[in-house]
Amino acid sequence: MWVKLCGFVRPEDVEYAVSLEVDAVGVIAVPNTPRCVTEREAIAVAGVPRHSTRLVSVFQNPDKHYLEDMIAVLQPDLLQFHGDETLDVATRHGMPYVKAVRGARPSDVWYLRTHTDAFAWLVDTSSLSDEDEVTLSQLRATHSTGRLIIAGGLLPESVAATARRFDAWGVDVSRGIERTAREKDHEAMRRFVNAARTEDVQRI
Repeated sequence: MWVKLCGFVRPEDVEYAVSLEVDAVGVIAVPNTPRCVTEREAIAVAGVPRHSTRLVSVFQNPDKHYLEDMIAVLQPDLLQFHGDETLDVATRHGMPYVKAVRGARPSDVWYLRTHTDAFAWLVDTSSLSDEDEVTLSQLRATHSTGRLIIAGGLLPESVAATARRFDAWGVDVSRGIERTAREKDHEAMRRFVNAARTEDVQRI
């Protein structure tokens, strides 16, 4: 199971995530949102030795210059787009990227169909109906790798069952592992990662 912990602001929280050997840590670069990093915070977070853990820079309809500036500061391994970004915007930097949508509405389906060669799709599954699940399952077959990352309301206590329900390739969490919007709860991080890895063992 590919595990991404997201919403990092403090370098000490990134250091702990790396010690857990997670696959990716996410840094949010969406102005006027609670977890958005300043340039100074971005520099500090990007400077943490990450070994095999990837840094993901998260955007939502970014201004061209802001996108370029934050990529230059963070030097991410992956980009992640949560807005109405076109294929041209997502691919112009020649970097792998994750395309995220909020559910399985017609507009979400349209965007996923546009980004079939993305590194992975990320879907907020917290409010999906049974019908939506069928739509998502059918749509997933059109992705070049079939990689589905699930997000939305995940907790250490629920991640394994939810991953099993959607046959997820990966999981992504932010709120479920924090004390405040800008400070992580290390014990919750540890429990979340352990639960996701236990789900991996149970699938073998």
